[in-house]
Amino acid sequence: MISCHEHLGGHERALRAVQAGLDEFPRCTDYEFLRGDILYKLRRYTLAIASFEACLRMGRPPMQLEFLPGCGTHLPAWRLGELYCELEDYGRAVKYYDLALSHKPNLYAALYRSGRALVRLYPDKNEAAEKLLSYFANPKYAPNALMGADILAGEGLYPQALKALEDLTDAGGRESELAYVKGRVLFYQEQLDNAAPLLELVCRTPEP
Repeated sequence: MISCHEHLGGHERALRAVQAGLDEFPRCTDYEFLRGDILYKLRRYTLAIASFEACLRMGRPPMQLEFLPGCGTHLPAWRLGELYCELEDYGRAVKYYDLALSHKPNLYAALYRSGRALVRLYPDKNEAAEKLLSYFANPKYAPNALMGADILAGEGLYPQALKALEDLTDAGGRESELAYVKGRVLFYQEQLDNAAPLLELVCRTPEP
């Protein structure tokens, strides 16, 4: 009912259905998360924050009341990160992205968004890059370095992205990916003569 009301644009009816659900099942975190999500979409941010914070306090609901996994852990933390990023409160955004990642380390969207917030939080871009790479236990491990460089390049931190790639101790069989990311960064820097051989190498590399 909640989802149907929301889909039809009946947000107030959806919110009333949420409250009815919570009155019947007060330990169902999923209802509270749905309320926060509706309020967020309505840009009623103060109420949305209160709702998502309530989700984190409630935690995971009893198994028989859980139908949207993550409503008491990474999902409200992710939404709070997004909300504070939209409000340009980047310190709080990073805090909640970190919390989301602590619950779900493979939530890569939160890692990319945290990179965006860090770049805006720290005027010193080298410091921002250092903070981002500290998320990885071993930033010199090929998959970590490639992801870190990709995030940095996406935020326009091209020298820092190249340094992350140059600090690699072993490509770990990911030479093609390394060439692609490095070539892309050099292309963005308009170093076309240096970028072209790397991108051509990727084109010549057969599919695994």
